[in-house]
Parts: sequence; C-alpha cells; structure tokens
Amino acid sequence: MVRPWLRFHIPLIEPDLTPADKAILAATDECLAGKSISDAAWAEVTKHVTDPGQQVEFIIAMGNWMMFSLLFRNLRIPLAEGLMVWPPDGLTSPAAQG
Repeated sequence: MVRPWLRFHIPLIEPDLTPADKAILAATDECLAGKSISDAAWAEVTKHVTDPGQQVEFIIAMGNWMMFSLLFRNLRIPLAEGLMVWPPDGLTSPAAQG
C-alpha cells in the first residue's frame, strides 16, 4: 500500500502544490499501488499536461523513478548523506517495508 501524500499537511510545501501537481501525484499514486492510471485520474492529468509528448514523458519519468526506487531498495543503497526522508515524519512507507 502506498502512503497517501494528501494526509500530510506540510505548510512549507503544500501551498506550492498546484492542481497540476496534485493531478500528477494522484496518477503516480495509482501506479505505485500496482494499478494503471484510471480514466478519471488521467483526465485530470490531461487537463494540465495537454501536449501528447509531455504526457508520454510523464509516464516515462514515473517509470524510471519506480525502476530506480526498486533497484536502490533491493540493493540496499542508502539515501545520500543530507537527504531528508519523505514524508518529513520519517516513517517508512508500507510499500517500502516489505
């Protein structure tokens, strides 16, 4: 299960999340939960990302992030020194606990 980012109120970050950011995060959450992006989530993404090339780029970027995350977790590669764990409460995501 993916940790819901919407649950966290982070005053320094939350005001900066645009509707486009929220649409991208919601679509990414669906993929991280092991699903395809739903029609409803994709419709939200395409309201903000109208260029087909950028839509493809979003899917590729998300896939690359997921691939590197899988690689780093399984090779037990720690975060670089000075990087902050996300979310800021420091709790590990249920998806990463496996």
